[in-house]
Amino acid sequence: MSIVLFLATLISIMALTATVGFRLNKHPQLAGRIFRGWSVGAAVYVTVLGLVAMLPTKAAALKPGTPYCGDDWCMSIDGVSKTRAETGFTYQVALRVFSRANKGTRSAQEAWMDLIDDRNRRFSPLSDSSLPPFEVELNPGQSVDTVLTFNVPADANNLVLAVGLEGIHYSSFIIGNGDLLGKPRLELKIG
Repeated sequence: MSIVLFLATLISIMALTATVGFRLNKHPQLAGRIFRGWSVGAAVYVTVLGLVAMLPTKAAALKPGTPYCGDDWCMSIDGVSKTRAETGFTYQVALRVFSRANKGTRSAQEAWMDLIDDRNRRFSPLSDSSLPPFEVELNPGQSVDTVLTFNVPADANNLVLAVGLEGIHYSSFIIGNGDLLGKPRLELKIG
C-alpha cells in the first residue's frame, strides 16, 4: 500500500473522529474548522488522483521472466508466440503466476488481461478449460504456469498486453494506478 494513501486514510479517520467529538462536546466552531480543513485536503487529494489518472501512459517493453506484482500476487511472462490464423493472427502468451505471500491465499479474481491495439480495440483471451486461468487462487509460495490465447485481426498493430482491475478497490485510490478511469495498471508492448 502506498504510504501517501495510508497517511491520508489515517489523517481522515483522526480528523473525522475529532470533528464528531468536538461537535458532540458542544464545540461546533472547532468541529467546523477541522471539517473544512479535512475537506480541503480531501479535495486536493482527489484532484491530484484524477489528474494523474488522466495522464497518458506509455507501455513498457516486455522483458520475459521479469516479475510484475500487485501486492503479493505476481506474474511473469515467459514468452509470446504469434501464428497466422484464418482471420488474422493468434497470439499465445505463456505466463507464470505466483504468490509472494507468507500466509493466506492470493488471486487476481477481479483482474482482466487483454491485448489492445493502436486503435484502442481490446481483444480478450479465449476461454480454455484445459488450462488454469491467470486469476487462479494461490497458496503462499505456490506458482502456476498457464497460456492465454488471443485471436487478433490482421489489421491490429502495435499490440500491448494490458492488465487492470474491474471495479473500485481500496488500492484504486493510490495516486498513479488509473483504476478509477478503467485504465490498465500494467501495459507491455508485444507487437
